[in-house]
Amino acid sequence: MRMMRVPKERVGALIGKDGEVKNLIEERTKVKMYIDTEGEITMDESGADDPIAILKVMDVVKAIARGFAPHKAMRLLDDDEYLEVIELSDFVG
Repeated sequence: MRMMRVPKERVGALIGKDGEVKNLIEERTKVKMYIDTEGEITMDESGADDPIAILKVMDVVKAIARGFAPHKAMRLLDDDEYLEVIELSDFVG
């Protein structure tokens, strides 16, 4: 089991209308997500076929939490896409 937190205002985007975003992530990865209204997410990877599925799900959740549209964040489930978060102040004065 892994846990993450997302901002409360992004919980709706992560779940999607009628749970469609959450269900799609679970279908594609076999990682079960439990999301509460405060933004705490518990993920159970015990049913996943791919050993790195949990890491991909964590990247998708992180992207949605940071403001990506769910359909764009889903691209992170592909093997040729990855998420890198950089601190802009490291590059700009």
